Amino acid sequence: MKKRFLAAAVLLAMLFACAAPALADEEKVSQPQKKTEKVENSAAGPDDREDRKAYVPDEVGFVSFENIERRMYKENLKIAMMDATLDTLDGVDYDAIKDQLQGGLAMIEDQILALEQAAMLEPIGAQFAIASLQTQAQELREQLKAIKNGVLQDESSAASAQLEAARDALVMGGETMFLAIKAMETQNGALQRQLESLNRTVEEMELRYQMGQISALQLAQVKAGRTSLISGMKTLQMNIEVYKSQLEQFLGAKITGEITLGAVPEVTQAQIDDMNVEEDWKVCKRQNYDIYAAEVAMDKADVEFLEAQKAYDKDSYEYRAAENSLDAAECTYDDTLQTKELAFRTLYLQVMDHRQILEAAKVSLQCQEESCAAARLRYEQGTISHNALLTAEDELASARETVENAANDLFAAYNTYCWAAGHGILN
Repeated sequence: MKKRFLAAAVLLAMLFACAAPALADEEKVSQPQKKTEKVENSAAGPDDREDRKAYVPDEVGFVSFENIERRMYKENLKIAMMDATLDTLDGVDYDAIKDQLQGGLAMIEDQILALEQAAMLEPIGAQFAIASLQTQAQELREQLKAIKNGVLQDESSAASAQLEAARDALVMGGETMFLAIKAMETQNGALQRQLESLNRTVEEMELRYQMGQISALQLAQVKAGRTSLISGMKTLQMNIEVYKSQLEQFLGAKITGEITLGAVPEVTQAQIDDMNVEEDWKVCKRQNYDIYAAEVAMDKADVEFLEAQKAYDKDSYEYRAAENSLDAAECTYDDTLQTKELAFRTLYLQVMDHRQILEAAKVSLQCQEESCAAARLRYEQGTISHNALLTAEDELASARETVENAANDLFAAYNTYCWAAGHGILN
């Protein structure tokens, strides 16, 4: 079905190009309702074209999460291509195309009539030309029928819906990449702290080796662990650069792999309170492309079955085939609806779960802050070593990173939920 929808889009674009002289005052074709609604708590920014004009760019070399969507709508080449196709589909005047097709059909029919009269003089050549023209005439009749019955218009709407869903998914992908880079940067900081701790361990082990307390093999094993950690850090840093380069491409920026990312937004209690899984699901259901496509297929199967009822006997193969196709389409629609609803409700529960994980991490951080403060006091009193104090500070830094990761995970889950609630994106 998706290939047919896109093929329809290409066909409409070609027809529109042919009919361009007659389209000076074209009337816009109404688009599916599924891609126009928004919810109040959507984390994604506005995506209509008027709002894009108000975009205020980030500083050079800096990317804020809040501006990713607008920057992609402004600069991303794939989205520009999709917008151009959508503009073409929006501007199709089917009345003008129908007039042109009718004019072309009348012209071909006149040519066929003239050739039929000339066939008495040149029968072989005339019959070949007549057959070719009749094929062209039949193709034009089918196109006219498709427009009169609304088939072409429906396929145009389906193609528009598919392109809009792909555009939304691409923007969501850019935001997901931003969050992935932030997670990797946090991981890199944790590895850096581990390396500093391991360096202290190696220094201690070297001293103990010189004192004859450990073997050369034990020292070599500790150093090998440090080498492995450094190698892992280099791989992670390479991946960060690759992801940053990809994000720069998404944003239409110069590819350097060195952009600086802003902070991940905080999910407020008000945003959590605004989440209403029942009401948000109603919007998601109207916005989701897969549900829309399944409904279109079911409606088409229903029309074909009604036609089969009029044209064939109930015991005929054609009747049974149309009936079975309708049953299959209805089951597909129901299954798609259930699958998407389950996915949406799972997203809601994931947000709530990440929220409680964050609250638990904050409690652990508070305890670790008190523990580290006690360690500093004991160090000042001379009851613990400097290495013991550094270990306590490392544990505090780890607890802070846990809170940061939990906050980022909560926002990632919330942002995914908002894309589902506001745009029907559930992939």
